[in-house]
Amino acid sequence: MRSISLNRIEWDEDGKDRLVWKYPEKHVAWNSKLIVREDQAAALLIGRELFSKSLKMLDFFAQAGEYVISPKVIPLLTTESPEVISREYISCIVIPLLTTESPEVISREYISCIVVYCSTKEHTYSCKIHTGDCLGQAYVHAEAEMQCKFKIIQANKFLKDVVASHKKTSNDKALGFLDRYLGDELFRQHPPFNWPPKQNIPIDEILKQIGIELRSLRFDRYNQHGGGVSA
Repeated sequence: MRSISLNRIEWDEDGKDRLVWKYPEKHVAWNSKLIVREDQAAALLIGRELFSKSLKMLDFFAQAGEYVISPKVIPLLTTESPEVISREYISCIVIPLLTTESPEVISREYISCIVVYCSTKEHTYSCKIHTGDCLGQAYVHAEAEMQCKFKIIQANKFLKDVVASHKKTSNDKALGFLDRYLGDELFRQHPPFNWPPKQNIPIDEILKQIGIELRSLRFDRYNQHGGGVSA
């Protein structure tokens, strides 16, 4: 029996400081209600191809409110205006031809998709950053205690460029995506032995391109060691 969500889809954050949350069901019945709260945004994503590493955004919900998931309101299901095509026409004729994915993706009863939320409130993120760099045969390892504050100010860019890219649909994977840039920034601020930095652009400018506003960043207890032969 296929599992289909029939009622409400919503993210109750339970007071946890989470950046991303994925709805556990993979099959969403038409006319299900999607609830978006204050300081939240949501998106419907589907796989592009069988072996694709990225997802495609079907729809995006930026404003707090209650939305009905139906073929008539998902803009990327068809290139024609939803006002021109009737619900009956979409359900019976257009849907089987909308995608090159398996016919199981979209049916008259449900859509197989990933529902992902992101939090748009200010977040405090702290961790121990480990990073490395090499120049010729010399390799240096560095580490520091990092703490930053940031806010997603363009949720559509974040959900499309971070969450949908490489299927980073979990909270840990989204934060891991940020760790890469934080490691580069650590070496930009503390270039080992005056090596040229791997990344010359400040991290706040990089994050702005994916919809994140960096409000503060601090590295404490910086330590580096190495200088031996790289593997």
